[in-house]
Amino acid sequence: MNTTRNYLMAGYIVLLGILTAIGWLQIGQTDDAPGAGMIGLFAFLSSLIVAYRIA
Repeated sequence: MNTTRNYLMAGYIVLLGILTAIGWLQIGQTDDAPGAGMIGLFAFLSSLIVAYRIA
């Protein structure tokens, strides 16, 4: 039971990272800030790391 919960939590964290990356990419396209899109990439990569640690 605990393993299933960990996998579900990891999946939710990855989904949250993907949605955050999409949002920041949209902000990066509409704003003129040069590094705004990279924040989404870093958020996605950090969510993958956290999900790996949980699983």
